[in-house]
Amino acid sequence: MRTHASVIAAAVVAAMIAILMPIQSFAEPTSGFGIFAGISSTDISADTAELDASGLGVGLDYQIALQENLSLNPFLMLFHEEADSQTATVPFFGTITVEREFDYQILGLQLRFWPHEQFFVGAQVANHDVEETLTFTFPGETVSDSASESDVGFGVAAGAQVGEGLTLTAQYDTVELNGTDFETLRLLIGWRFSMP
Repeated sequence: MRTHASVIAAAVVAAMIAILMPIQSFAEPTSGFGIFAGISSTDISADTAELDASGLGVGLDYQIALQENLSLNPFLMLFHEEADSQTATVPFFGTITVEREFDYQILGLQLRFWPHEQFFVGAQVANHDVEETLTFTFPGETVSDSASESDVGFGVAAGAQVGEGLTLTAQYDTVELNGTDFETLRLLIGWRFSMP
């Protein structure tokens, strides 16, 4: 069963493709550094549990114009997400609250196809380094523990560059870390500094 993040991402990419299909003119993408920030929503699923996390992040990239309608974008993103806290009542301990936080460091490469001077669709591969922090709150005591995993994930993106350098991007990717699937949708806004 498809999760809400993948459904939204598929709808965004499908809409972008539908808009761009009739456009026949090509545009040469501009080379230069870009900075961006945005929001994220992640479906996290394992054999024993499923949960949703959301958060904020920032990133930067460098766009390399390969030819009139292709660009290569190495990028780095840092995101922080939090999941809803969970509570349970344990005999002799009382009520225990569990909070989960996730810190993502994502280093990747995106290939973009520009059918129009403003719009692009792309595919990406990236290494995801994810640190999960668990915080257990007992009556009168709080204990935290963290662990990190990393692996390679894949994704797609669609977006636009508007005016002098404003960028808008919808990005979806998925990665499996130690038997747990992470499916993430990010909505990003940024600025491209074009090189002369």
